[in-house]
Amino acid sequence: MTARNLLCLPLLLALLWAAPAQAALDFEWHISRQAAVSPLSVLNSFDTELINTGDQTDTYTITLQKNHPVDWVSSLCEGTTCYLPWITEIEVTLAPGDTASILVDMTALDFGTGTADVTITNGDSPAVAQSEVFTVLTVGPQTLVVASDDMGGHHAWYTAALTGAGKSNGVWHRQAMGSPTLDDLFNFSAVFWLAGNHSGALDDADRATLAAYVAGGGNLLVSGRDLAWENCDPGSPYYSAGTKAWYNAVLGADYAGTLGPSYAQVTGYTTLFFDIFGGNGANNAQNDFDTLGNVAGGVPCLFYALPDGNPAAIAGVFNNYVSGKTYTLGFGFEAAATQTDRDLLMGRILAWFFGEPVPASDDVPSLLTGPAVAVPNPFNPRTSLRFEIGGSGSVPVDVSVFDLRGRQVRRLFNGDLAPGPQNLNWDGRDDRQQDLPAGVYLARIRTSGPTRTVKMTLAK
Repeated sequence: MTARNLLCLPLLLALLWAAPAQAALDFEWHISRQAAVSPLSVLNSFDTELINTGDQTDTYTITLQKNHPVDWVSSLCEGTTCYLPWITEIEVTLAPGDTASILVDMTALDFGTGTADVTITNGDSPAVAQSEVFTVLTVGPQTLVVASDDMGGHHAWYTAALTGAGKSNGVWHRQAMGSPTLDDLFNFSAVFWLAGNHSGALDDADRATLAAYVAGGGNLLVSGRDLAWENCDPGSPYYSAGTKAWYNAVLGADYAGTLGPSYAQVTGYTTLFFDIFGGNGANNAQNDFDTLGNVAGGVPCLFYALPDGNPAAIAGVFNNYVSGKTYTLGFGFEAAATQTDRDLLMGRILAWFFGEPVPASDDVPSLLTGPAVAVPNPFNPRTSLRFEIGGSGSVPVDVSVFDLRGRQVRRLFNGDLAPGPQNLNWDGRDDRQQDLPAGVYLARIRTSGPTRTVKMTLAK
């Protein structure tokens, strides 16, 4: 290095030391809600807040891209200034630390689903940008598919089966739209919550919302490969006493273990026996899937089976919860291997939800075989109720006695019974062990399939 260069070096270092540091350019965009279910002609305004978190004044470009039916209206507002719908790009200048209220307005004028895609770009540093999607679903579809895990487009298997069953449907993409509110869900007669392979598909707020929805008369299907394990097994990172209590009470189900692909067939209805891998299904059940237990009032309705067709473990449970109904699967609905299988399964789910008739040959497997009788009849003071449980596994049974005014006077049994002949004794007393007066009484024997009623005469 020459002497001249050595003399210049201190001056260069001094200039570099005195030069200001490069200013930081950045922003934050806070969004409270990104989706809504709306009647026609109602303004939906999504409130957001833009904050300049850099250290110099900056100008931000906000661009609106419309992906909704052409007769819908969407626009941008900044503070109290709202722009005409055809203005799809605006600029906002903010000093460091300043904020601006940015509103995204959408009005649906025809049935359907639409989005407004909004991008905010830093004016001096275009690489600093953020894009978000705001969605409106119109009131009108009968059912809602909530796609918690939509990486594989799993909602398409649900919507195809619902459409084939004649049920209009909308789709709520939870990861992009956030979780639906209770008010959102009450617009639909049935909600299908799919987890697919997604971990943490339900949080505490979701569980509370869904419990309130079903309690208020809604119908809920919950489907996913690991949902029972996540909610009910202490070894799951998502487990708590509250998650298990919710799964038990609302769905009438519990976690009973895991099965592998040797059991990847499902049966439970006389015309329903299908694979949950291969075919044109989602093929997301090859490795393992939950087996279920039934608790509270939950009724087993589907079973994993070996290739010979013999049931091995519970795969599905349906339940009454307050004023609504639930149906839960230990596997993902989308895993059923053919469209025919998915259509048949969806038909059974809808039949449970809405009480729609199904062919007798395709109903719930018969759990009561032959007649039910009381011996002796008339009786005093005791009689024996005799009936037989069919099938190959234990089933929940409720046996209660009613008077001719329809009042329940005695519950003789409520629990699981193994297949085979049954014999329950009644001593002519009510639940308080008080002797009942002479007269005619009706014994109701109820399972998830047929119900038997026996007329009995108490003589004194």
